[in-house]
Amino acid sequence: MGRTKKRVLLITKDLHVYEAPVDSFDSNRNKTYLKYLPTPMKDKYPVLYDNPIFKSIKNDMNVGIMYDSDGDWICMTASNGKQGINYNIDKSKVHKGFVLSEGPETLIATNEPCKSYSIQRREANENDLSLTGLWLTAYKCKNGDRIINSDGIEKVTDFRIMCFENMGQNNVLLIEGKKCDNEAPIEWPFSSGFVSDGKFFIIGYTINYIFSENFFFQKGKKFALTIVNNKVFFKCGGIVPPDSKSYFYWIIAAIILLMGMVLLAIIISSVYVAHRSLANRKKTRSDLERSSKISLSKSSIKVTKATSPGSRTSLKGRSKKAASPGSRTSLKGRSSRPTSPMSKMSSKISLNRLKRSKSRLNSISRGGSTSKLASLIKHIS
Repeated sequence: MGRTKKRVLLITKDLHVYEAPVDSFDSNRNKTYLKYLPTPMKDKYPVLYDNPIFKSIKNDMNVGIMYDSDGDWICMTASNGKQGINYNIDKSKVHKGFVLSEGPETLIATNEPCKSYSIQRREANENDLSLTGLWLTAYKCKNGDRIINSDGIEKVTDFRIMCFENMGQNNVLLIEGKKCDNEAPIEWPFSSGFVSDGKFFIIGYTINYIFSENFFFQKGKKFALTIVNNKVFFKCGGIVPPDSKSYFYWIIAAIILLMGMVLLAIIISSVYVAHRSLANRKKTRSDLERSSKISLSKSSIKVTKATSPGSRTSLKGRSKKAASPGSRTSLKGRSSRPTSPMSKMSSKISLNRLKRSKSRLNSISRGGSTSKLASLIKHIS
């Protein structure tokens, strides 16, 4: 297993490959989120799987993850000292691998280009005072920091034995020598490991061992050991939560997004209100113009009716004048004047005619015809 700047990679013993984004591993919570099912290596990396060197060592090899300026690499070394093979994941190309001659070793991926730690398991023997235990060293590429140009890898230091501080196994330290002082060497059963964010992650078969990377640089100094069960360390499926360092940025981003939404809502509301106000002003102006036009037309109609020669008022006035040429006022006026006997007689005759005309008009209004009315008018005239 390894973590590079691009990905988290886990290769199982039966040659299945888990590949996940780099943020799938949370070094603060000590969890690895594997969201996808593994892919058989023959399907994932067919160029590597079909290589003759790979086929010759695939049943007895150790796998490490390295990276350099050319990309991420799977580095496979043979446990029996045979030629290894290196595979560039990004370019799908196979290159000559490394040869490790000091016995079975497990490469531990680091955060530095063309560099790897290595843990070797040594057995006790009669000529060695040390007990069975794990020994740690570091390798770097020869001739620069590109694997493709390297003639192999070389040790940075000699192997040093990994020890517990005491039998309680709460702290670990690295001893330069052949023996742990308290005879408590580390004998973890493990298959792979890597370094991330300044910590060693040694992957065991059931549990994982986590401690500071300074364990390698400060020999003889004790460092706290954390043990995490595989069921806790590996999470299959689910959502990868952000690490604690990114909470602040998530909050800032949420605040900025919320402020942007509020500002957008204010702008939309202002535009809507302005549009409604303009529409209302136009509507009010149109209503005023329409009402003024209606008022003007009504006024013109009234004026026309008032000045029309055939209006009802004129007709009524004329009919009254025609029907009663001697109104009460005129009669009173006439009666007040001194008249002669002849004038009095003519007045009586006129009055009698008016009475007869009135009676005839009443009879006509009840059921008279138009011809009777015409004859009456002729008679009166």
